[in-house]
Amino acid sequence: MPGLEMVGDWSDVQGDVYGYTLRDGKFTTVNFPGSSITSIRGVNHREMIVGEFLDAAGGDHGLCRKR
Repeated sequence: MPGLEMVGDWSDVQGDVYGYTLRDGKFTTVNFPGSSITSIRGVNHREMIVGEFLDAAGGDHGLCRKR
């Protein structure tokens, strides 16, 4: 069904975690600059994605940005 989107996260062999969006067959990695972990948890009808990231000092932060 067009317009449906899936979000989540995946990890590489080094253990770094990246967020992703999958919409209409297009997979897009989301990585907050300077973070070792980025997790995407949701997307709303205005195409804003929400999630969290871990900064270089180990601090956990929320994120909200336009897809």
